[in-house]
Amino acid sequence: MRQAGALLLLYGTLFGALLLFAELAEHVYRKEGFGFDGPILTWFHQIRSPVGDWVALTLTGSASLPLMVLWVLGLGLWAALRKRPWLPFLLLVGGTELLNLAGKFLFARPRPHLFPQITPESDFSFPSGHTMASLALALGLYWLLEDEPGRARRVLALASL
Repeated sequence: MRQAGALLLLYGTLFGALLLFAELAEHVYRKEGFGFDGPILTWFHQIRSPVGDWVALTLTGSASLPLMVLWVLGLGLWAALRKRPWLPFLLLVGGTELLNLAGKFLFARPRPHLFPQITPESDFSFPSGHTMASLALALGLYWLLEDEPGRARRVLALASL
């Protein structure tokens, strides 16, 4: 019964996230923008500090393309060595990247430039490549570890965060 509740919570959370994404996508597609962009970016700019910049750069770098490629290839190799279905894992993560690129060109939402950026980006801002890649990696890892012993599964799942 506990597992059923956890699955219900997981699927409910995923469904809620999908609904939120659809709502945001509709606003972006209609070029309506978001009323919360300015206030949130202004707040982050006001509390900016060298330590905060370092944290932001570290978090951004942790989901950079080179590191994500290393994670995915490393996990794919690990899965292959353990006789796990590594190809679906690679297709999941790679397919997500292709969907992200398609979404960026479909919505073509420019990045808001209210302040100088500490990590200048030149591509479109929606959907978030970092968010999609991280989520795909975490879900793929969860799938790969579905029948791993509890401790190993928790350790590897935490590493994906």
